[in-house]
Amino acid sequence: MKRCWGLGLTVVLSLQSWASPPVSSPPEGLFAGSSPVSFVGAAACAGCSSERYTLNLWKDGLFYLRREERETGEREDDIGQWLAGVETGTISLFGSAPSALNYAILAPGLLEALDSDRRSEDEPSHLRLERTADFVSFEPRLTVRGMYSYMADAALFRECQSNRRFEVALEGDNAAVEAAYVALRREPAEELLLEMDARFVRRAPMEGEGLREAVVPERLAGFWPGETCGQRFAQAELENSYWKLTRLRGDPVIVPQDLREPHLRLTGREARAEGFGGCNRFFASYRLDGERIEFSALGSTRKACPPDWNMEPVFFDVLAEVRRWRIVRDHLDLLDDPGNVVARFEARLLD
Repeated sequence: MKRCWGLGLTVVLSLQSWASPPVSSPPEGLFAGSSPVSFVGAAACAGCSSERYTLNLWKDGLFYLRREERETGEREDDIGQWLAGVETGTISLFGSAPSALNYAILAPGLLEALDSDRRSEDEPSHLRLERTADFVSFEPRLTVRGMYSYMADAALFRECQSNRRFEVALEGDNAAVEAAYVALRREPAEELLLEMDARFVRRAPMEGEGLREAVVPERLAGFWPGETCGQRFAQAELENSYWKLTRLRGDPVIVPQDLREPHLRLTGREARAEGFGGCNRFFASYRLDGERIEFSALGSTRKACPPDWNMEPVFFDVLAEVRRWRIVRDHLDLLDDPGNVVARFEARLLD
């Protein structure tokens, strides 16, 4: 689908100086006393077919967005958190895109897409969304990440982009998700990172009246113990950050409770890498050229590992294979020459 709007402001902060942005009140009149509200509109641009947009906003900051191509019926859904710029008269949607989607509030019931410089789009067919008289309900379908927990026959899912907690409906692939969680958790109600294909619905709650937003697991992708959603609205730096190892050759890194966590640190000034493999301290040199990176001269201490920990030699072998790197917010992927992710890390704040 060719997009017809600007992606807006990129939010990149140093992880070490990260702080949560202030939660702003909804602009006056945006909700007209009700929540949630729907905005709909259509856009067409040169070289692309007409698209219809439905944007649902909740007062607590949750949004659902659907883009539908009119000719083919192809749909793309997103969810996340929206924040209001009260002084600038804008709202920004923080979802799966690397940058925010920004809209000017032209009137309490009218939004207009902005480009990356926060100016209205100057294309003849710019995108405007008008609030509807009635709420337009739809069920977003997408791949999501979030923190899952289960206790007393009830499961909760805190979705990473929106930071909203959803009750998990007893539908779809729920039984497989629950069984996988129970096999991995170390204590009741422990939060574990879950990746899954999901559908977001409105259901009667387990307690109380009315309808609430819930999530239906449609396909379990996997649990990743030791990994989290990460710090929101932040992006770590490759060098001089503490990187905790969370995945190795596609497998979760589950560290025995009596071992320190494997990690990696790159010191930019000396181009030296150091870290811990789970049993031994290690050190190496590295060469950085844009998105290319190579490690060399790897050495370590010689302490024997426990019989139930066999990931350290794999970790060291993987470092020798690494040729590229990428960072998405505060998760670092190291890739081999063909482009396979051979290791994933998560940035951690140091005391």
